[in-house]
Amino acid sequence: FPSHDMASYTVYSQASDAANNDTSTALVTTYSVSAWNPPTPYVTIPADYSYDVRADAVKFLHDGDDWVGRGSNALRTVNRFPLAVIQSDWTLLKVEVRFYTEIKTASPGTIYFNRYGSSHGEDNPVTDSAATAYSNIAGTNYASLSEPTAAAWTSWVDLGATALADIAYCYANSQDYWSLGIKAHADIEGGETAAYITISEDNEENDMEIKISYEISTIPPPPIISNAYFGPDRAGAILIGVGSGTFTINAG
Repeated sequence: FPSHDMASYTVYSQASDAANNDTSTALVTTYSVSAWNPPTPYVTIPADYSYDVRADAVKFLHDGDDWVGRGSNALRTVNRFPLAVIQSDWTLLKVEVRFYTEIKTASPGTIYFNRYGSSHGEDNPVTDSAATAYSNIAGTNYASLSEPTAAAWTSWVDLGATALADIAYCYANSQDYWSLGIKAHADIEGGETAAYITISEDNEENDMEIKISYEISTIPPPPIISNAYFGPDRAGAILIGVGSGTFTINAG
């Protein structure tokens, strides 16, 4: 296993006879072992539908990129993510988002990630009117990102506990999708100067992504022990402080 997946433990051995009577002396021998500690699993989900919408209720679907900020008028973007990959035995731990910034014009400032709609993000941007979508994008704020750099991916942004709870709600209530609104600050949207970024759309290679970290909500198997040596004078050994219980190795 890779070294960063290893964890050191100490094994304390005691000699015993065939009837498991303790025959050890005052000396307790310590062995070094290692156990596999897998990293926290995660799944990355790309957006399967996105568009930008202008304040005067005009949608722009698959026209080359999605705008956030202000051009001739304020522009906001929504991205929809399918939830089919989530499994019933997962406990969701964290949700993060990133996008690819194609172009940046002037200084659009901080970018805001919001709940889409007033419930838990299950509103459907596919069927929403342009006016409804523009309003829904300005739902409860999850997180923000300082002004991104053009022609680059953003860092992963932790959307926080509310977004995570919304996704869990959508999954638990058999919703197939969860949607995310992206907008600029109201001062940028209401300004007189063009200041915006453009984001890759769902039908492009660099579409927006969310990353969900999780753990399996079942009892894990005992740790995998390697590199433990017990001499021929030891009929058995007790592992103390490994995992959640006591494990015995019969070491011939």
